[in-house]
Amino acid sequence: MEEQVIIERIISGEKEFYELLVRRYNQTLYRVIKGFISDDSDIEEIMQISYVKAFEKLSTFNMKSKFSTWLIRIAINESLQFNKKSVKYRSINYSDIGYSDNSLKNPEQLLIMNESTQIYEQAISELDPIYKSVFILREIDLMSIKDISESLEISESNVKVRLHRAKVQIKEILYHNQNRENIFEFGNHRCDNMVANVMKSV
Repeated sequence: MEEQVIIERIISGEKEFYELLVRRYNQTLYRVIKGFISDDSDIEEIMQISYVKAFEKLSTFNMKSKFSTWLIRIAINESLQFNKKSVKYRSINYSDIGYSDNSLKNPEQLLIMNESTQIYEQAISELDPIYKSVFILREIDLMSIKDISESLEISESNVKVRLHRAKVQIKEILYHNQNRENIFEFGNHRCDNMVANVMKSV
């Protein structure tokens, strides 16, 4: 179903269609917020707040732009507000970030992939936030330069500069040899929980 049709039906009162948008953007939103916030429980809280705010303001959404860029802006603003209110700095804890691939039957292979993924995530976590968010959106979530520009409200040239500087800081071997689909993954059960919590709140 086309996004515009979904949004129109939600605005008309069929709020159950909002679940389609939540499921569609859970992974993207998680990765975006991960660029600003380290703790997974905080990330999920900000995701839910962002979804609820987007739902409440959906009637003001300009159909000429992408819903994803509008939602991302809301999430980034919420992340920045959270950081301002936070009284302590958190370091990213990767102990609960697993690597799951049912096609990998060899335990040794699974261990190697898990360790390399964590190394890659660690490298990303050490980037400056202004570079980290651009890198995640472009190289992991595969957003276009134009969409990133609109989402972060910076010029396309600025996006390219930040992306280049992020790449310079990350070793080429890490950049070329990781499975980006499993980086900062927002798994199925977590996706289901987020959908349930959002739909209860809207």
